Amino acid sequence: MVSKIRFFFLFVEFLLVGYPGEWQGSIQHENGHRCKTCGKTFANMGSLYKHNNVHKGKTRCPICQVLLSRIDHMKRHMVAKHGLL
Repeated sequence: MVSKIRFFFLFVEFLLVGYPGEWQGSIQHENGHRCKTCGKTFANMGSLYKHNNVHKGKTRCPICQVLLSRIDHMKRHMVAKHGLL
């Protein structure tokens, strides 16, 4: 049973970040996964993967230049503040 649970979590991590070693945006830290760019620590790899979009410039509003933490937050901002879909 333990092997099935481990397989499930490895599969979920694969879906979020790809093959092991494919995405090199983190360092395993005693408190979780640490961003190599800013040092912020996350409990799971998926959150760190989404956070990395901040450093790629994908979460900045093209109209008012507000920096948001995630792409979905930026999309919500675009609808609420600028009336765009």
